Amino acid sequence: MSEIQNILGEVLWHSVTVDHTIESVSKQHRDEFLKQAKKRLPHLKKFGHASRQPRLLEVAAYAHVSGYMLAEAKDWQVTLSDCSVETLALGARRAQQLGLDIDRVRRAAVDFHDLPFEDGAFDVVYIASALHHTLRWQTVLRELMRVLATDGILILQNEPINRDFCFYGFETNRPGEYRPIEAELDRQGILQTVAQPYPGSRPEALFGMVENQNMPIKEILNIIESQGAIEQLDIDFDICMSPFEKKILKVKRDELVLAGHIQQELASRLEAARKCADAIDTALGKRLPSTLEIEVFARKAAKQIVALPDKSGEDYRIALANLFGGAIKVVARKTAAHSGSDTGRSSVYFSDNRKGVDIAFPPRLTRVLERTEDLVPDIQAASTSELEEYFNSDDWTFGENEELANRFVVLKDFAGRVILRPHDAGGRIVILVRIWADPSAGPFRVALHADDREVSGADVYQVESFLLSAELSTDGAAPDLSIRVKSVAAADKALTDVPPVTVGAVRIVSITEN
Repeated sequence: MSEIQNILGEVLWHSVTVDHTIESVSKQHRDEFLKQAKKRLPHLKKFGHASRQPRLLEVAAYAHVSGYMLAEAKDWQVTLSDCSVETLALGARRAQQLGLDIDRVRRAAVDFHDLPFEDGAFDVVYIASALHHTLRWQTVLRELMRVLATDGILILQNEPINRDFCFYGFETNRPGEYRPIEAELDRQGILQTVAQPYPGSRPEALFGMVENQNMPIKEILNIIESQGAIEQLDIDFDICMSPFEKKILKVKRDELVLAGHIQQELASRLEAARKCADAIDTALGKRLPSTLEIEVFARKAAKQIVALPDKSGEDYRIALANLFGGAIKVVARKTAAHSGSDTGRSSVYFSDNRKGVDIAFPPRLTRVLERTEDLVPDIQAASTSELEEYFNSDDWTFGENEELANRFVVLKDFAGRVILRPHDAGGRIVILVRIWADPSAGPFRVALHADDREVSGADVYQVESFLLSAELSTDGAAPDLSIRVKSVAAADKALTDVPPVTVGAVRIVSITEN
């Protein structure tokens, strides 16, 4: 998926996603800023700028209002950044509803791989639960350190790290939506050994979002320490370690004995889980390791456990985290010198302002984004009469969820056209459609078609929401788009009734790059 699809997909996700934890999480973030600054930056006003307050950058700020709370209560200079204009604007609206002054805070839509700020522009840089949403996390981490002032502090919080003691067999549903095989693996204490260490990765993967659970703790620390010093390292082992792993650590540290124990325990526990598997699990890609894979895995794990350092040192905690995973929090002080502006207000890539948010993507990305033309209205904002021009009432019905405050269109037949606004053909069309589907009457396939050709599709075996996406060249006439459903090979019988298929959001844009 290209950069433009990633950004538009993020916007689409948040256009109908309601998060009731924003205010409580924001308070936690605010308290963390204040606690760390009080403890580690008491000298801040001695920088030669007696009147200057701390400069904070929150990266991947989402719609949190912590920055507004901080700016109003403590008069900090705050910049909130995210890849989505919509989420930053949502945060501003929420702050206004809470009676906070939003003019005290700067909002910037950015690519966190290439931050639009000068070297050393901030005294505090904060990122939480976001570094793992990229495969190029090393680049992001170096950027965070670059924009941090010398003697400033980086706070990196709630990031999942790589777990060697894991097959990484498949992506998992959220805990409340486990399939029987997932529930049994969890009951046996080995879900995070067999599948992925951090549950709930499947929904995000279906939206094209990166859920990187392979960041090695040692590499994270090495990158930070290349420019600074670690002052605090917290590791939440309990998020990954079940009683099964804790029991393994108590086995005699004899490599042969330990390998045999791990192999026997895994084989026994996996046998119980295999009895829960069915054809749907196979279709969903929930594969369990073979006997040979278990044997090789057990030998490797035993070697690592025997080689663990003495328990009394920091090296032991880091090695244990590398083996069994966990969520980490790092607070680091930048010790390397920096050059560039010290104002904290200069945006290298600033190009525009929309909805009170500075558009500050890198030039190559801005050039594309500025030339986008929406070909379908926003389902959440457009009137029903306007939507009927694009979702014909012969193919679609319209609905609204008052509790979640969102709107949607529902497929009436086995195919529904999506009509595009007139536009100049040429360039590219990027299509993203957020689908919710229910296979309670049997599995089926949902597909996006362009001129009778499937360009994106998904087989539906469980109730879930997912994204259909495609990027088309349009040198000629605009494509005829439609959403279609049909039976899948694994189904016992052909579809006779239209299954529940709901479209909650659509983003179709025409892009001209010349």
